Amino acid sequence: MTAINVDEFNQRRFLNIFQSVLLIGAMSVILALSAEFLFGEGVWPFVFAGVGLSLLVAPSVSPRWILQLYRARPLAPNQAGSLYALLERIAGAAGLDSVPTLYWVPSNTLNAFTVGSRDDAAIAMTHGLLNRLTPRELAAVLAHETSHIANNDMRIMGLADAVSRLTHVMALFGLLLTFASLPLML
Repeated sequence: MTAINVDEFNQRRFLNIFQSVLLIGAMSVILALSAEFLFGEGVWPFVFAGVGLSLLVAPSVSPRWILQLYRARPLAPNQAGSLYALLERIAGAAGLDSVPTLYWVPSNTLNAFTVGSRDDAAIAMTHGLLNRLTPRELAAVLAHETSHIANNDMRIMGLADAVSRLTHVMALFGLLLTFASLPLML
Protein backbone atom coordinates (compact mmCIF):
# COMPACT_ATOMS: atom_id res chain seq x y z
CA MET A 1 0.00 0.00 0.00
CA THR A 2 1.33 3.46 -0.89
CA ALA A 3 1.86 5.93 1.94
CA ILE A 4 0.08 9.27 1.64
CA ASN A 5 2.23 12.37 1.70
CA VAL A 6 0.24 14.71 3.96
CA ASP A 7 1.85 17.89 2.59
CA GLU A 8 1.11 16.88 -0.99
CA PHE A 9 -2.44 15.92 -0.03
CA ASN A 10 -3.05 19.29 1.65
CA GLN A 11 -1.55 21.14 -1.33
CA ARG A 12 -3.80 19.26 -3.75
CA ARG A 13 -6.83 19.91 -1.54
CA PHE A 14 -6.02 23.64 -1.49
CA LEU A 15 -5.59 23.69 -5.28
CA ASN A 16 -8.90 21.85 -5.74
CA ILE A 17 -10.71 24.35 -3.50
CA PHE A 18 -9.05 27.26 -5.31
CA GLN A 19 -10.01 25.83 -8.70
CA SER A 20 -13.60 25.28 -7.54
CA VAL A 21 -13.86 28.86 -6.30
CA LEU A 22 -12.51 30.15 -9.63
CA LEU A 23 -14.94 28.02 -11.65
CA ILE A 24 -17.96 28.98 -9.54
CA GLY A 25 -16.85 32.61 -9.76
CA ALA A 26 -16.58 32.42 -13.56
CA MET A 27 -20.00 30.76 -13.80
CA SER A 28 -21.44 33.48 -11.55
CA VAL A 29 -19.99 36.18 -13.81
CA ILE A 30 -21.60 34.53 -16.85
CA LEU A 31 -24.89 34.40 -14.93
CA ALA A 32 -24.54 38.07 -13.95
CA LEU A 33 -23.76 39.07 -17.55
CA SER A 34 -26.82 37.18 -18.76
CA ALA A 35 -28.96 38.90 -16.14
CA GLU A 36 -27.51 42.30 -17.08
CA PHE A 37 -28.30 41.79 -20.76
CA LEU A 38 -31.87 40.84 -19.87
CA PHE A 39 -32.67 43.21 -17.01
CA GLY A 40 -30.21 46.07 -17.40
CA GLU A 41 -27.53 47.50 -15.15
CA GLY A 42 -27.47 47.05 -11.42
CA VAL A 43 -28.25 43.34 -11.20
CA TRP A 44 -24.73 42.17 -10.31
CA PRO A 45 -25.14 42.58 -6.53
CA PHE A 46 -28.40 40.63 -6.65
CA VAL A 47 -26.83 37.80 -8.65
CA PHE A 48 -23.87 37.47 -6.29
CA ALA A 49 -26.15 37.75 -3.25
CA GLY A 50 -28.23 34.94 -4.77
CA VAL A 51 -25.15 32.79 -5.30
CA GLY A 52 -24.07 33.46 -1.71
CA LEU A 53 -27.54 32.63 -0.44
CA SER A 54 -27.45 29.40 -2.45
CA LEU A 55 -24.24 28.45 -0.64
CA LEU A 56 -26.00 28.91 2.68
CA VAL A 57 -29.32 27.29 1.77
CA ALA A 58 -28.09 24.38 -0.37
CA PRO A 59 -27.04 22.14 2.54
CA SER A 60 -30.51 22.36 4.10
CA VAL A 61 -32.35 21.31 0.93
CA SER A 62 -33.63 17.79 1.35
CA PRO A 63 -32.05 15.22 -0.96
CA ARG A 64 -35.51 13.65 -1.29
CA TRP A 65 -36.87 16.89 -2.77
CA ILE A 66 -34.09 17.02 -5.35
CA LEU A 67 -34.67 13.38 -6.23
CA GLN A 68 -38.39 14.07 -6.71
CA LEU A 69 -37.45 16.62 -9.38
CA TYR A 70 -35.85 13.76 -11.32
CA ARG A 71 -38.80 11.41 -10.58
CA ALA A 72 -36.33 9.11 -8.83
CA ARG A 73 -37.61 6.11 -6.90
CA PRO A 74 -35.76 4.44 -4.02
CA LEU A 75 -34.28 1.05 -4.73
CA ALA A 76 -34.93 -1.30 -1.82
CA PRO A 77 -32.17 -3.75 -0.86
CA ASN A 78 -34.38 -6.64 -2.01
CA GLN A 79 -34.61 -5.00 -5.49
CA ALA A 80 -30.89 -4.38 -5.87
CA GLY A 81 -29.23 -6.71 -3.39
CA SER A 82 -25.93 -7.06 -5.22
CA LEU A 83 -25.64 -3.28 -5.69
CA TYR A 84 -26.32 -2.66 -2.00
CA ALA A 85 -23.80 -5.33 -0.96
CA LEU A 86 -21.20 -3.72 -3.19
CA LEU A 87 -22.09 -0.21 -1.99
CA GLU A 88 -21.81 -1.37 1.63
CA ARG A 89 -18.24 -2.53 1.02
CA ILE A 90 -17.34 0.67 -0.86
CA ALA A 91 -18.89 2.91 1.84
CA GLY A 92 -16.97 1.04 4.54
CA ALA A 93 -13.70 1.41 2.64
CA ALA A 94 -14.41 5.13 2.19
CA GLY A 95 -14.95 5.56 5.93
CA LEU A 96 -18.63 6.47 5.73
CA ASP A 97 -20.73 5.92 8.85
CA SER A 98 -23.81 4.91 6.87
CA VAL A 99 -24.52 3.39 3.48
CA PRO A 100 -26.08 5.84 0.99
CA THR A 101 -29.57 5.08 -0.29
CA LEU A 102 -29.79 4.03 -3.94
CA TYR A 103 -32.34 5.58 -6.28
CA TRP A 104 -33.52 4.64 -9.77
CA VAL A 105 -34.10 7.49 -12.26
CA PRO A 106 -36.41 6.75 -15.23
CA SER A 107 -34.11 7.96 -17.99
CA ASN A 108 -32.24 6.16 -20.75
CA THR A 109 -29.24 8.48 -20.51
CA LEU A 110 -26.11 7.14 -18.86
CA ASN A 111 -25.90 9.18 -15.68
CA ALA A 112 -25.42 8.94 -11.94
CA PHE A 113 -25.33 11.65 -9.30
CA THR A 114 -25.09 12.08 -5.57
CA VAL A 115 -27.21 14.36 -3.38
CA GLY A 116 -27.38 15.08 0.31
CA SER A 117 -24.61 15.25 2.86
CA ARG A 118 -22.10 12.83 4.29
CA ASP A 119 -24.65 11.83 6.96
CA ASP A 120 -27.71 11.66 4.68
CA ALA A 121 -26.58 10.79 1.17
CA ALA A 122 -28.33 9.26 -1.79
CA ILE A 123 -26.90 7.98 -5.06
CA ALA A 124 -29.19 8.12 -8.08
CA MET A 125 -28.55 5.97 -11.13
CA THR A 126 -30.48 6.12 -14.37
CA HIS A 127 -32.28 3.22 -15.99
CA GLY A 128 -29.91 3.47 -18.96
CA LEU A 129 -26.85 3.24 -16.73
CA LEU A 130 -28.15 0.23 -14.83
CA ASN A 131 -29.06 -1.60 -18.04
CA ARG A 132 -26.00 -0.86 -20.14
CA LEU A 133 -23.03 -1.09 -17.78
CA THR A 134 -21.31 -4.26 -16.67
CA PRO A 135 -21.17 -5.07 -12.94
CA ARG A 136 -17.54 -3.95 -12.88
CA GLU A 137 -18.44 -0.62 -14.51
CA LEU A 138 -21.32 -0.13 -12.06
CA ALA A 139 -18.88 -0.75 -9.21
CA ALA A 140 -16.64 1.99 -10.60
CA VAL A 141 -19.61 4.39 -10.83
CA LEU A 142 -20.63 3.61 -7.23
CA ALA A 143 -17.04 4.12 -6.05
CA HIS A 144 -16.86 7.45 -7.89
CA GLU A 145 -20.14 8.68 -6.40
CA THR A 146 -19.12 7.44 -2.94
CA SER A 147 -15.89 9.45 -3.22
CA HIS A 148 -18.01 12.59 -3.66
CA ILE A 149 -19.78 11.74 -0.40
CA ALA A 150 -16.54 10.97 1.45
CA ASN A 151 -15.00 14.27 0.28
CA ASN A 152 -18.12 16.39 0.97
CA ASP A 153 -18.26 17.52 -2.67
CA MET A 154 -22.05 17.84 -2.83
CA ARG A 155 -22.23 21.47 -1.67
CA ILE A 156 -19.96 22.85 -4.41
CA MET A 157 -21.47 20.51 -7.01
CA GLY A 158 -24.97 21.62 -6.04
CA LEU A 159 -23.99 25.26 -6.32
CA ALA A 160 -22.43 24.70 -9.74
CA ASP A 161 -25.60 22.93 -10.84
CA ALA A 162 -27.80 25.78 -9.58
CA VAL A 163 -25.70 28.47 -11.29
CA SER A 164 -25.66 26.44 -14.50
CA ARG A 165 -29.44 25.99 -14.44
CA LEU A 166 -30.02 29.70 -13.75
CA THR A 167 -27.74 30.63 -16.65
CA HIS A 168 -29.70 28.24 -18.86
CA VAL A 169 -32.98 29.84 -17.75
CA MET A 170 -31.57 33.30 -18.51
CA ALA A 171 -30.56 32.14 -21.99
CA LEU A 172 -34.01 30.70 -22.67
CA PHE A 173 -35.66 33.86 -21.34
CA GLY A 174 -33.43 35.93 -23.65
CA LEU A 175 -34.44 33.79 -26.63
CA LEU A 176 -38.12 34.17 -25.76
CA LEU A 177 -37.72 37.94 -25.54
CA THR A 178 -35.93 37.94 -28.89
CA PHE A 179 -38.68 35.93 -30.56
CA ALA A 180 -41.36 38.08 -28.95
CA SER A 181 -39.72 41.25 -30.26
CA LEU A 182 -39.28 39.96 -33.85
CA PRO A 183 -42.72 41.21 -34.99
CA LEU A 184 -41.80 44.67 -33.66
CA MET A 185 -38.63 44.69 -35.78
CA LEU A 186 -40.43 43.84 -39.01
